Amino acid sequence: MKNKTSRVLIGLTMSCSVLTLGIGYAQAASAADCSKLAGCAQKSCKVEALIADAKAKGHDQMVMQLQSSLKHVNTNCTDEGIKNDLQTEIAGVELQLESDKADLKAAKAANELDKSYHYAQKVLAEKYKLEQLKQELAKMK
Repeated sequence: MKNKTSRVLIGLTMSCSVLTLGIGYAQAASAADCSKLAGCAQKSCKVEALIADAKAKGHDQMVMQLQSSLKHVNTNCTDEGIKNDLQTEIAGVELQLESDKADLKAAKAANELDKSYHYAQKVLAEKYKLEQLKQELAKMK
């Protein structure tokens, strides 16, 4: 009896794992398709992928909310607006990066290792974010 129960649980666990893997693969495939797009087309694609995922999981309320979001994107989104938003965000990240660099320099001068590490991490994160935003903006042109 104990062995039968164990086999059933193992079989059920394996089935769930395969199902989860399949859904994860479908999400990755749809995300990869969206990554080839830019601007409003990419936004719409991402929302459509979320809708498909929510439908697959039976989240009807989420599907309705996402469909409303998709309608909003399709009605109001412009590539020029996205470019402007990206340029504004890039400017903000550049300001933050300069501030963090100054804080890092001050922490190093004061020989404060904890703060130096903290600001070094922030500088790395801001540089990464800046690079991502610049790549996204370049994709828009």
